[in-house]
Amino acid sequence: MQIDKQTLNDLEIFRAVDENISIFKLFDITRTVGGSNCLRDKLINPPDSFRKLRLQQQSIRYFAERDEPLTLPMGNMQLKEVEEYFATNIEVVATEQWVSSLQFYFSDKSSFNFLKNSIPVVIRFVEAMKQLLHKEGNNLPVILQQAVAQIQSLWSDNTYQKVRGMTSRPSASFHQWLQADRLLRIELKDRFKVLIETYFELDALNAMAVTTREMKLNFPELIESEHPLFHVEEIYNPLLLKWKTSSLNINNVHNFVFLTGPNMSGKSTLLKAIGLTVYLAHLGMGVPAKTARISYVDRLLTDFTFTDNIVTGYSYFFSEVQRVKELAASLSKGERVFAIFDELFRGTNVQDALEATSTIVSELMAWRESLFVISSHLTEIGETVNKFPNTQSWFFESFMENGVPVFTYRLLKGISTLRLGMTIIDNEGIVQMLKKTSMLDNTEQK
Repeated sequence: MQIDKQTLNDLEIFRAVDENISIFKLFDITRTVGGSNCLRDKLINPPDSFRKLRLQQQSIRYFAERDEPLTLPMGNMQLKEVEEYFATNIEVVATEQWVSSLQFYFSDKSSFNFLKNSIPVVIRFVEAMKQLLHKEGNNLPVILQQAVAQIQSLWSDNTYQKVRGMTSRPSASFHQWLQADRLLRIELKDRFKVLIETYFELDALNAMAVTTREMKLNFPELIESEHPLFHVEEIYNPLLLKWKTSSLNINNVHNFVFLTGPNMSGKSTLLKAIGLTVYLAHLGMGVPAKTARISYVDRLLTDFTFTDNIVTGYSYFFSEVQRVKELAASLSKGERVFAIFDELFRGTNVQDALEATSTIVSELMAWRESLFVISSHLTEIGETVNKFPNTQSWFFESFMENGVPVFTYRLLKGISTLRLGMTIIDNEGIVQMLKKTSMLDNTEQK
């Protein structure tokens, strides 16, 4: 699935809004910097095929559901030493003749000591990985199968065993240390680089698994189908501690959702929950819902938080237009898109917004292979929406009680016509505060 910077920002993956913590910071419980970098890359680049997604979900689920959490044997400092050893620019000594080793030993003692101290760390890394993987049983996910194969292949390699043999004796000479260094950094370097990357991926996947378990997220049923599906029971926003759950069934028969409700009723919160659920499912993680069946989509595209772009000279409205254009381009290329828009065309006047939204909504109705969730305060759009059989309308329950708006956060079928904007303004006493005559009267009384 493809995801762009705007959607990552909307879903607060790396940049939190208000006092929230970003998704990345929430997930990043990796032990190594390399693991953290791998996790970041996975969040930016979800699996780009259904097969890869299934494999990643299998790995995360394996780590999340095991009896004991996976404990990686080496932390950041040890892995940093291993990385620095293979990245060093110290010249590899031609050890065919003793004289070369002798010259290096006496001319650059600090470099020799670096190599001599690093090689045992490299050996311990391999042995720690071997011991870790030896505890695993059968039916391993692909990532662990690859790690086992890499370790077994390296362990049985005569060159590696030669290195172990030369450096395991306390009486090893400086010549033998330099021979071992040559074998590691010339003949075995590429295999170690692959093994290190595998370790970082294990670190990242394990962090995603632990987060899934600790946040009590549930693994969705992922399906690959020509017919789009997003069926969730009791979905919620994982960034909010208190929130009523909702259930939704968006499919090819009713693939367009029109969401209404007054300000503060819960529309934006639900849209973000839906976006996060789609996103986490396409990472192979658990999702914030009791149960979920979700079809693979090619692209997740949202529009929650546009602002004027001073650098490019784009206005708020033109930025919105460009976003809709990006959606149109994706659909035209045959991509299966899950699109979520919070209040289309907020950057123009009401009449323009109504006309533009109705036109775009009407055109989107033909794209049954994709899913669309659009919220709006313009309830008049409901007249357009209701003309099409593949739509479903929902609203958040709210009402007035003793002059005060009440929000139940219950999702109901239909379209809300309740407007609370002026009520909220009046309740805050803003109009009275702005009355100049009242200010003058108070001044005269003094």
